[in-house]
Amino acid sequence: IELVIEAVEAAKQNAAQNVIANCHFFAGDVFEVLETLTSKPDVIIMDPPRMGVTEKALNRIIGFGGEEMIYISCNPKTLVQNLVQLTAKGYSVEYLRPFDNFPFTKHIEAIVHLKKI
Repeated sequence: IELVIEAVEAAKQNAAQNVIANCHFFAGDVFEVLETLTSKPDVIIMDPPRMGVTEKALNRIIGFGGEEMIYISCNPKTLVQNLVQLTAKGYSVEYLRPFDNFPFTKHIEAIVHLKKI
């Protein structure tokens, strides 16, 4: 789910070029699109903006009951806030790796793999 329509179209083209047929891409506001989804995703991949995933949206995501999540973060503070909520709802952190993609700046990226307990 991506707010920028052009990014969704590019993702669809990329998936087609790489013969990937098991992904679905949606354009729109995350919370609004989440309200329309009826099927349960196998794996949820999140790459939220610096503000993290809102509590309301994260509760909806948790409600899907997916077995695995990948969370890509550009803000350690909001990552921790979201991880507290995720672990309280039955997910465990299996893997966490920080990346210094922007040397000599204060910015850091992180990737987290979570599994439902």
